[in-house]
Amino acid sequence: MINLPENKQLHFERDNKKIRLVLTNGDHELACRKETASKMLSFLTSANEVLFKGRLQLRKNDDDTLTVALKGAVAGTISIAAFKKELG
Repeated sequence: MINLPENKQLHFERDNKKIRLVLTNGDHELACRKETASKMLSFLTSANEVLFKGRLQLRKNDDDTLTVALKGAVAGTISIAAFKKELG
């Protein structure tokens, strides 16, 4: 789990071969996406700037961070190192 501003959190839940990324505000689930860890890791080294379409998105920044976006609005910023650590 990674803490974000305004009581938001990004959770990483194992679901068979995929990982479910869940953005919460306290106990309330705001959005989620399922993807394989390998696809998320390859996104980090690819030329793509955005992972996922829809409510929950991850955007790469130039300073080794990711922006977590909810419906196009910034929910928080996390380091790529912390993201990789949570992926295991």
